[in-house]
Amino acid sequence: MQLKQRFVITGGPSSGKTSILENINSNKIICFEEVGRKIISKYLKKNNLNPFLNSPIDLSNEIFELRLKNFKKDSKKNIHFYDRGIHDVVAYLKLYNISVPNKIEKNCKNNLYDKIFLLPPWKKIYVNDNERLESFETSIEIHSNIKKVYKSFGMDTVDVPIGSIKQRINFIYNMIELL
Repeated sequence: MQLKQRFVITGGPSSGKTSILENINSNKIICFEEVGRKIISKYLKKNNLNPFLNSPIDLSNEIFELRLKNFKKDSKKNIHFYDRGIHDVVAYLKLYNISVPNKIEKNCKNNLYDKIFLLPPWKKIYVNDNERLESFETSIEIHSNIKKVYKSFGMDTVDVPIGSIKQRINFIYNMIELL
């Protein structure tokens, strides 16, 4: 039985994560979409116009639980890619100096990924939308925090260079020796 390999594609908001995952094509890979946008959208529909600042622990717990569920999800495919990992929740909380709940901290220590692909902030593709409320400057801070948090849990990040979606995917495939 081959072990599952878990890879995170992460970075600040609007750095190209979802575009990369939407274009990964392999019968060996399962991609898990970003869950945060759906949860944020749910809060916005309840007139909570800045859910992270108004309800940081509730929002973070919901996002964390869904990401952890995806982490533990069984699949016949042995290569799992995630649009953000469970540790990203810690990075966002620490950015705003909010204490990380013990349950999240413990789960982050016990559930690690094989490789973390970190996408840099990229002004040219950065856009705000209904669920992406952060400024480009905040995106830079989030990127830095994500890198620190994964390192603090013993995982190194791999910086994915700016380029076309195809170039970025080829870079990632080469790093996991999938080509």
